[in-house]
Amino acid sequence: MNAENFTEFLQSTAHLYHLPYVELESLTLEFPYSQNLQLLLFAKSWLEQHPNAEANLHKAALYSTDRRALYRFVQLLSAQLLENEPSFQINEDFLELKEITPLVPLPEPIAPSEIPKRAAAP
Repeated sequence: MNAENFTEFLQSTAHLYHLPYVELESLTLEFPYSQNLQLLLFAKSWLEQHPNAEANLHKAALYSTDRRALYRFVQLLSAQLLENEPSFQINEDFLELKEITPLVPLPEPIAPSEIPKRAAAP
C-alpha cells in the first residue's frame, strides 16, 4: 500500500481483497494512532471473518471521531456479507502456463563391468 492507492482503499472496500491482512496489521502497528488504518484493518478482518474482527471493531471505535458514521459503515459491511454479493473486483489478469509435456524416460544405467577402462597415464 502506498499513498496513491490509500484513498482507493478508503473509498471502496472492494479493493481490500487485494491487500493482505498482515500488511494492514503491520501498518497499524507502525502508525497506531491512524484512524483510517484502524478502520481499514477492521473492514478487512470483518470481510474475511477474521477471529480478530471484534477486537479490531473496538479499536476502530476507540479511534473514531464519529461513531454514527462507524455504525453506518458496519451496517454496510454486514449487508455485503449477508447478501453474499462479491464485494471484490476481479481483474482480467491471468497466468498462462506452458503445456505439460510427457517425461522422457531416462536411459538404462550402465553396469560398472561394461564401462571401458582407461589406460593409465605414463
